Amino acid sequence: MLNIKTRPGALLENYMNQVCEFLNNSGFHAHKNNPLRTFEGKYIEGEPFDYEFFIKGRVYCFDAKECKNSTGKWKILMTGNRGVKTNLRLRKQAMNLLACRDNGAVAFFLVAFTDYRFKSPINLYMFDPGLVLQAIDLKHNYLSADQAVPFDINKIINQ
Repeated sequence: MLNIKTRPGALLENYMNQVCEFLNNSGFHAHKNNPLRTFEGKYIEGEPFDYEFFIKGRVYCFDAKECKNSTGKWKILMTGNRGVKTNLRLRKQAMNLLACRDNGAVAFFLVAFTDYRFKSPINLYMFDPGLVLQAIDLKHNYLSADQAVPFDINKIINQ
């Protein structure tokens, strides 16, 4: 069985659960979306994005990604048979987020550059889904943190 240090995304998921709890206790609303399943638990389809926050009349929706490094480079294109499926999924996620943005939401990919020596993501960045889609189309392998905006929940609350 995988523990929190080895299960992909566990560090970021734990951190985001704390952010959701903080927002909900502060009079806002935040939740993690879940895949659509039958009553018996059979998988039907994935969620259009991972999280939603409702803060002061604004909707924030995003898909969360974890990079197991602190270099500030997010590898967006994968290779091999598994890579093709992953790349298509990332493209679909970007399209879903762009649809949300086109309808008034603040939509982004939240990328955590992590180092497991610490108990939370060390750097969180918001990547524009349009930039991600463009990078996929141009077959760029990486996006860097300097192409994104740092994520700061206190700044979002105080806007």
